[in-house]
Amino acid sequence: MAGALITSLARKSGSGIYPVDSEHSAIFQCLAGEDPDKVEKLILTASGGPFRGMSRDSLHKVTSAEALRHPNWCMGNKITIDSASLMNKGLGGDRGKLVVWHRDRKGSRSSSTAERDTFHGAVHRRIDKGAAGPAGYAAPHPVCPGLSARLPSEFPRFSFEDCRELTFEKPDTGVFRNLALAYKALHAGGNMPCIMNAANEIVVEEFLKDRIGFMEMPEVIEETMGRVAFIREPAIEDFEWTDREARDFVRKRLSK
Repeated sequence: MAGALITSLARKSGSGIYPVDSEHSAIFQCLAGEDPDKVEKLILTASGGPFRGMSRDSLHKVTSAEALRHPNWCMGNKITIDSASLMNKGLGGDRGKLVVWHRDRKGSRSSSTAERDTFHGAVHRRIDKGAAGPAGYAAPHPVCPGLSARLPSEFPRFSFEDCRELTFEKPDTGVFRNLALAYKALHAGGNMPCIMNAANEIVVEEFLKDRIGFMEMPEVIEETMGRVAFIREPAIEDFEWTDREARDFVRKRLSK
């Protein structure tokens, strides 16, 4: 939510920013030694969460307990809800693109661990590059502390022989509105991602307490993005104000 400040500080100090999450680590590895000007787009993958393929009408009826039943991962409550709404994949960058996967030829979710959450990211350029690896959050960690030199790892190696099929599809931003709102916030820049993030944290808390519905979350987030003052070039104090203001707006909005 304050990426512009962090990247500016990194440039001034000569420091690097090294990601540890699986998809972002995949992109980091693909970009190593590359000219950023020759990059066309970045691709992140997502499982699609427990509600992938469902209609808007169906999502109006889902419960927090259902949203917490992620098909692939056991995570904390907040990130699991963000995965269900696709909010967790919303901020991919100006040249970012998201795809969700896998389904077998019959249209059902793949039952093979080797075929699930294996392809983490790709970079479109003159010669495309992708990164695949074992399904798990710990796999990227040996890359980050080692930076340019990879540390020894006991994780299983990716094998094409173990993956019978890799299939991809576009996310439905008409159904999963949080993803569209995250893209909108990113393109607006300034303090808009901060507004969106603060609003999302409060609505997820309320959804987990069964006080609002799943489809109410993007409605409240969008309203907050339109009501809290936009600041094009915020300082750290502006981000602190924005975070408080957005949270207060959502709490008052939901108390009516």
